[in-house]
Amino acid sequence: MKKTLKALSIGLCLLLPLSLFVGCGKEAAKPEPEPEPVIETVIDKTPEPEPQPEPEPQPEPARAALTGELSDDPYSFTLMLDGAVYTLPAPFSEFAANGWEIQTTLGVDYAAEKLNPNQYTVIVVVKKGEHQVYMDFVNTDVDVKTLPECQVGTVQLDAFDAQKGAELILPGNITLGVPKEDVLARYGEPSSIYDGSINLSYTYSLGGYSEIRIDINQETGLVSALKMRNLVANEKSAATPSGETPGVVSGYQAPSALGDTWSSFTVKYDGDLYKMPIPVSEMVAHGWVCVSDENTLINAKGFAVGFEMRKGNQVLRTSLRNFADTQQPAQHCFVTRIEYYDNGAQLHLELPRGLSEDSSIGDFIKTYGEPDKTDTSGTLFDYYTWGKVFEELTVVVSKESGKIVKIELSYDPKTL
Repeated sequence: MKKTLKALSIGLCLLLPLSLFVGCGKEAAKPEPEPEPVIETVIDKTPEPEPQPEPEPQPEPARAALTGELSDDPYSFTLMLDGAVYTLPAPFSEFAANGWEIQTTLGVDYAAEKLNPNQYTVIVVVKKGEHQVYMDFVNTDVDVKTLPECQVGTVQLDAFDAQKGAELILPGNITLGVPKEDVLARYGEPSSIYDGSINLSYTYSLGGYSEIRIDINQETGLVSALKMRNLVANEKSAATPSGETPGVVSGYQAPSALGDTWSSFTVKYDGDLYKMPIPVSEMVAHGWVCVSDENTLINAKGFAVGFEMRKGNQVLRTSLRNFADTQQPAQHCFVTRIEYYDNGAQLHLELPRGLSEDSSIGDFIKTYGEPDKTDTSGTLFDYYTWGKVFEELTVVVSKESGKIVKIELSYDPKTL
């Protein structure tokens, strides 16, 4: 089955590195984040082959030499397959070098199949000797490619195919036969759970294109199937920025407590105290990971929008400002917008005097006074804003439930 990635208005936003819009001098209104891409099916899904009788025992193929290290971070999308470590998406040539071959299935010669740019396949049988796994292939190039020339975006293995000898290990040493309790201890609560009659499926997701699914047998409580999927090309710059950390960054001091009002711009975000704007490096020191390229250069006094950072499986799409007098990489810049958002970064955001997403809009008005702007004209949400552009707090409330669905705090001063 082939599928097509759509919504490429920002230059292959799914499969190419994020473009940062940089400006300097006179401030301009910040663009809204681009919508998430959607996927369209272009040909029918090839059915999975029927289970075959277990073959006669064969000599086990020699293991591939270990390459690289398996991360403990599930969202690194590293895996170990038969002793070799790969980071998805990975060129199929890396797998081929270790003896893996694309199989002809139900009369389809998948090794000769071609993919257009931004297309991917679903369920292709790949073998090394008697060892068998399923893979998805994605074409991240600008030209039509055959599957062997494409990237592997998914690897999956279940207990049935594992009987043929393949071994798949995910970060944190999660493999077939591991107890459910180990999965939860190492990966935390899943993004979603499917409670089936045979298997309990845990999905850990960064979106539809990047996820891990772990099936657990309901009877035994042990892992019975593994699937790692990442179709998002990670093409960060290999360059290492030169020069020392700017003094404006190294001089940052985190607060020891929250202030008295929202305009102090002190927050407790996922349990850590910050004063906005926040150095990217300060957030990284508290467990955040740059999804976007931290080496992307931003002009002196310039800004960038759409920069993505991740903590666990929560992704913050934010804006950066370079307060230095010289051009700097993103890692030496400041985050100027944070949020709690039901459809975004669902991380506990505590503001001064204990207000958070668990508070009511009445609590906000009682504590911070009447908002400077209120918009209740929409059919789904009400918007309450304190402050002014670049220095504001916005709270969004669901009309149906009356609950807060989003808190956005922005602080982008002209100087520090």
